[in-house]
Amino acid sequence: MVVSFFSGETTQRENDVLVRLLALIGSSNLKVIIALLIAQYWRILQMVSV
Repeated sequence: MVVSFFSGETTQRENDVLVRLLALIGSSNLKVIIALLIAQYWRILQMVSV
């Protein structure tokens, strides 16, 4: 997880979460940005909990 965070790579799990978020909130530009921010926040929480 830490390696993918620093290298900018996303894991399959992160991709799955992002796809689910996008499906839930729609696909407008603002909503996509919000989903990406949530995904980044999720990554940081995962990194801190390791």
